[in-house]
Amino acid sequence: MYAPLATAAVALVLTLLGCAGTDDNQTSEPNAVPSGQESTSPMPAFEGTPYAALAAGAQSAPSFWPPLTFTAPDGWLSEPAAEGLLALTPDTADNRERIRAGGPPVTFLNVLPNIGVAAEDCADAAAPGVGAAASDVVGALATRPGLSTSGPVAVTIGGLSGQQIDVSLAADWTGTCSGGGPLVPLVYSPGFISWGAEPGEQFRIIVLDAAGLPSGMHATVMIVIYSAEAAAWDDHLSASTAVVDSFEFDTSPPDP
Repeated sequence: MYAPLATAAVALVLTLLGCAGTDDNQTSEPNAVPSGQESTSPMPAFEGTPYAALAAGAQSAPSFWPPLTFTAPDGWLSEPAAEGLLALTPDTADNRERIRAGGPPVTFLNVLPNIGVAAEDCADAAAPGVGAAASDVVGALATRPGLSTSGPVAVTIGGLSGQQIDVSLAADWTGTCSGGGPLVPLVYSPGFISWGAEPGEQFRIIVLDAAGLPSGMHATVMIVIYSAEAAAWDDHLSASTAVVDSFEFDTSPPDP
């Protein structure tokens, strides 16, 4: 599933003129921003990896737009150098082992800007004809062949409204990309990520419409709760939901 086209340190941020999509059924490529850290709290380095222990309490993701604050419980890691996104993962033995080996964590919670739907035919592209709004993105995933889904449902998180869907690979799906194992393309951002659902993986994908943009411009926030193992899903979903429930987005209009 976790197939980033660039490292998590690639700078991503939605800006009024850079990343906000227009209402022409297109998604736009994010732009780079100067580096920033998720929190001003001390975070001891997780030696040899981009991860660090996340201090419990009030946190922020200042390089993210719209500005995001949240409350972190004990027992989470973050990627302090990841700009324009929020990358969190539970501090578990399995995750530490995978991270130290250079792979993705078994479970994570990511918050990303302006992510579209991946092309159904496995092309390195966004799905043609899918709009940028939360209802467009989630609606396309809800009808994608090869997925088992629950939802979509309307949600409001931290002052932003959108839609939520739970997805996993259908048990009888045999379609592949490039001759590998069963896979269904899910979400995509040019030059950044291309994620698909593989056997055993579980996703909760929440897409929120950004507020305060001028007429004719659109941007979204995507929250992805992920587990590579079905057995770990329920506990991870519960822990991640507690973090997401603390999210507060600054809905003030962006600077011109």
